Amino acid sequence: MSSAQQLTVFLSQFNTKQEDKKHNLKVMEDQCKRAAQENVDLIVFPELSLSGYFTKDSLYNIAEPIPEGESVRKIVKMAEEYNLHIIFGMPEQVVPGVLHNASVLVGPTKGVLGVHRKIYLPGHGMFDEKRYFRPGQEINVFPMENGVRIGMIVCYDLYSPEITRGMAFKGADVLTCISASPGTRQHFFETFLLARALENGYFVVYVNKAGMQDQMIFWGGSEVIDPTGTRLCKAKYDEPDTQLATLNLDLIRGARLQSPSLKDTKSWLFEELNQLSKRF
Repeated sequence: MSSAQQLTVFLSQFNTKQEDKKHNLKVMEDQCKRAAQENVDLIVFPELSLSGYFTKDSLYNIAEPIPEGESVRKIVKMAEEYNLHIIFGMPEQVVPGVLHNASVLVGPTKGVLGVHRKIYLPGHGMFDEKRYFRPGQEINVFPMENGVRIGMIVCYDLYSPEITRGMAFKGADVLTCISASPGTRQHFFETFLLARALENGYFVVYVNKAGMQDQMIFWGGSEVIDPTGTRLCKAKYDEPDTQLATLNLDLIRGARLQSPSLKDTKSWLFEELNQLSKRF
């Protein structure tokens, strides 16, 4: 594995299969094998990569607890066997009938290192996540076993810069965003990903679902952006792909000195925004 000053990341952009954990786990293990050959530190999979997206009422049967779930334990074994960290998406069952859309970080020796529960759940257009999931209530940053600090968000969370700014304040070196975004949202995501990297001075790692499902194209386009706004890699549009990037974490300090937006943040603005948001 790389030193704490560098992080090698493998983006696994694939077309997750609805209600087929066995298939999705097989894809994930095959990709972990490939990543291990490249001496990768971290492999990242799309939103709900375990269950597939748009699974509706079957979510209640597919969801698993963390870390006790059978599939979660299989992914923990993958991380151990291939000596890498894994970030993947899944429906988490807290208690029967209570679900979260979760991003999970697993390490090679310590198992589950962190869970982010999607805070902003879309309930507009073709999206009905609000019907099935409870929103998360926390923002956290989780250290990898090599000390690199990871902030995790899921898809629509990216639209809310208060989350990603909070993770920067909590010490994130890298923000990962896993998603299942259709092509109609491509412009939004590509704009916001660049903005989040520049405004917070950290690396942004984005992995999207790719391919056709239910007559809808998921646009892929997974990428890594460094703290200066430079794109380190870019996956294909509309079809499965993989990409590899090495992140030089020493860039973070220089980027934040050159553009000190974190230091210049005015805390009173957040208090006022909290009051103003109650009007809506």
